[in-house]
This record gives sequence, structure tokens and C-alpha cells, in this order.
Amino acid sequence: MDEFKTNQNEEIQRLLSEWEEAVGYQLSQDKQSTYMKGVKDGIRLILPIIQPTVTR
Repeated sequence: MDEFKTNQNEEIQRLLSEWEEAVGYQLSQDKQSTYMKGVKDGIRLILPIIQPTVTR
């Protein structure tokens, strides 16, 4: 990718950099969402063990 970018004009380099940033941000958001789902699932699994009288 770096070699490809160096062979392009400044406008294309800027657009590619913006695209990489947007993709990186989206991947970060996806990972955060997956992590939070795992945390919530873990809480749902462990809460009945910690407080067996809690009903949902």
C-alpha cells in the first residue's frame, strides 16, 4: 500500500489516507462493539452466580 501511495499524486495520496483513517475508525468501532457485547454476556452469565436471588 505504501509503495502504491508513493506513486500517486498528492490528491490521491490524501484520499487514500482519509480512506485508511475511516476504515481504521470503523474497525475500531466494530471491535469496541464486539468487546462490549462480550462484557454484557459475561455479566449475564456471572450475575446469577453472584446474586442468585436476582430475577430478570
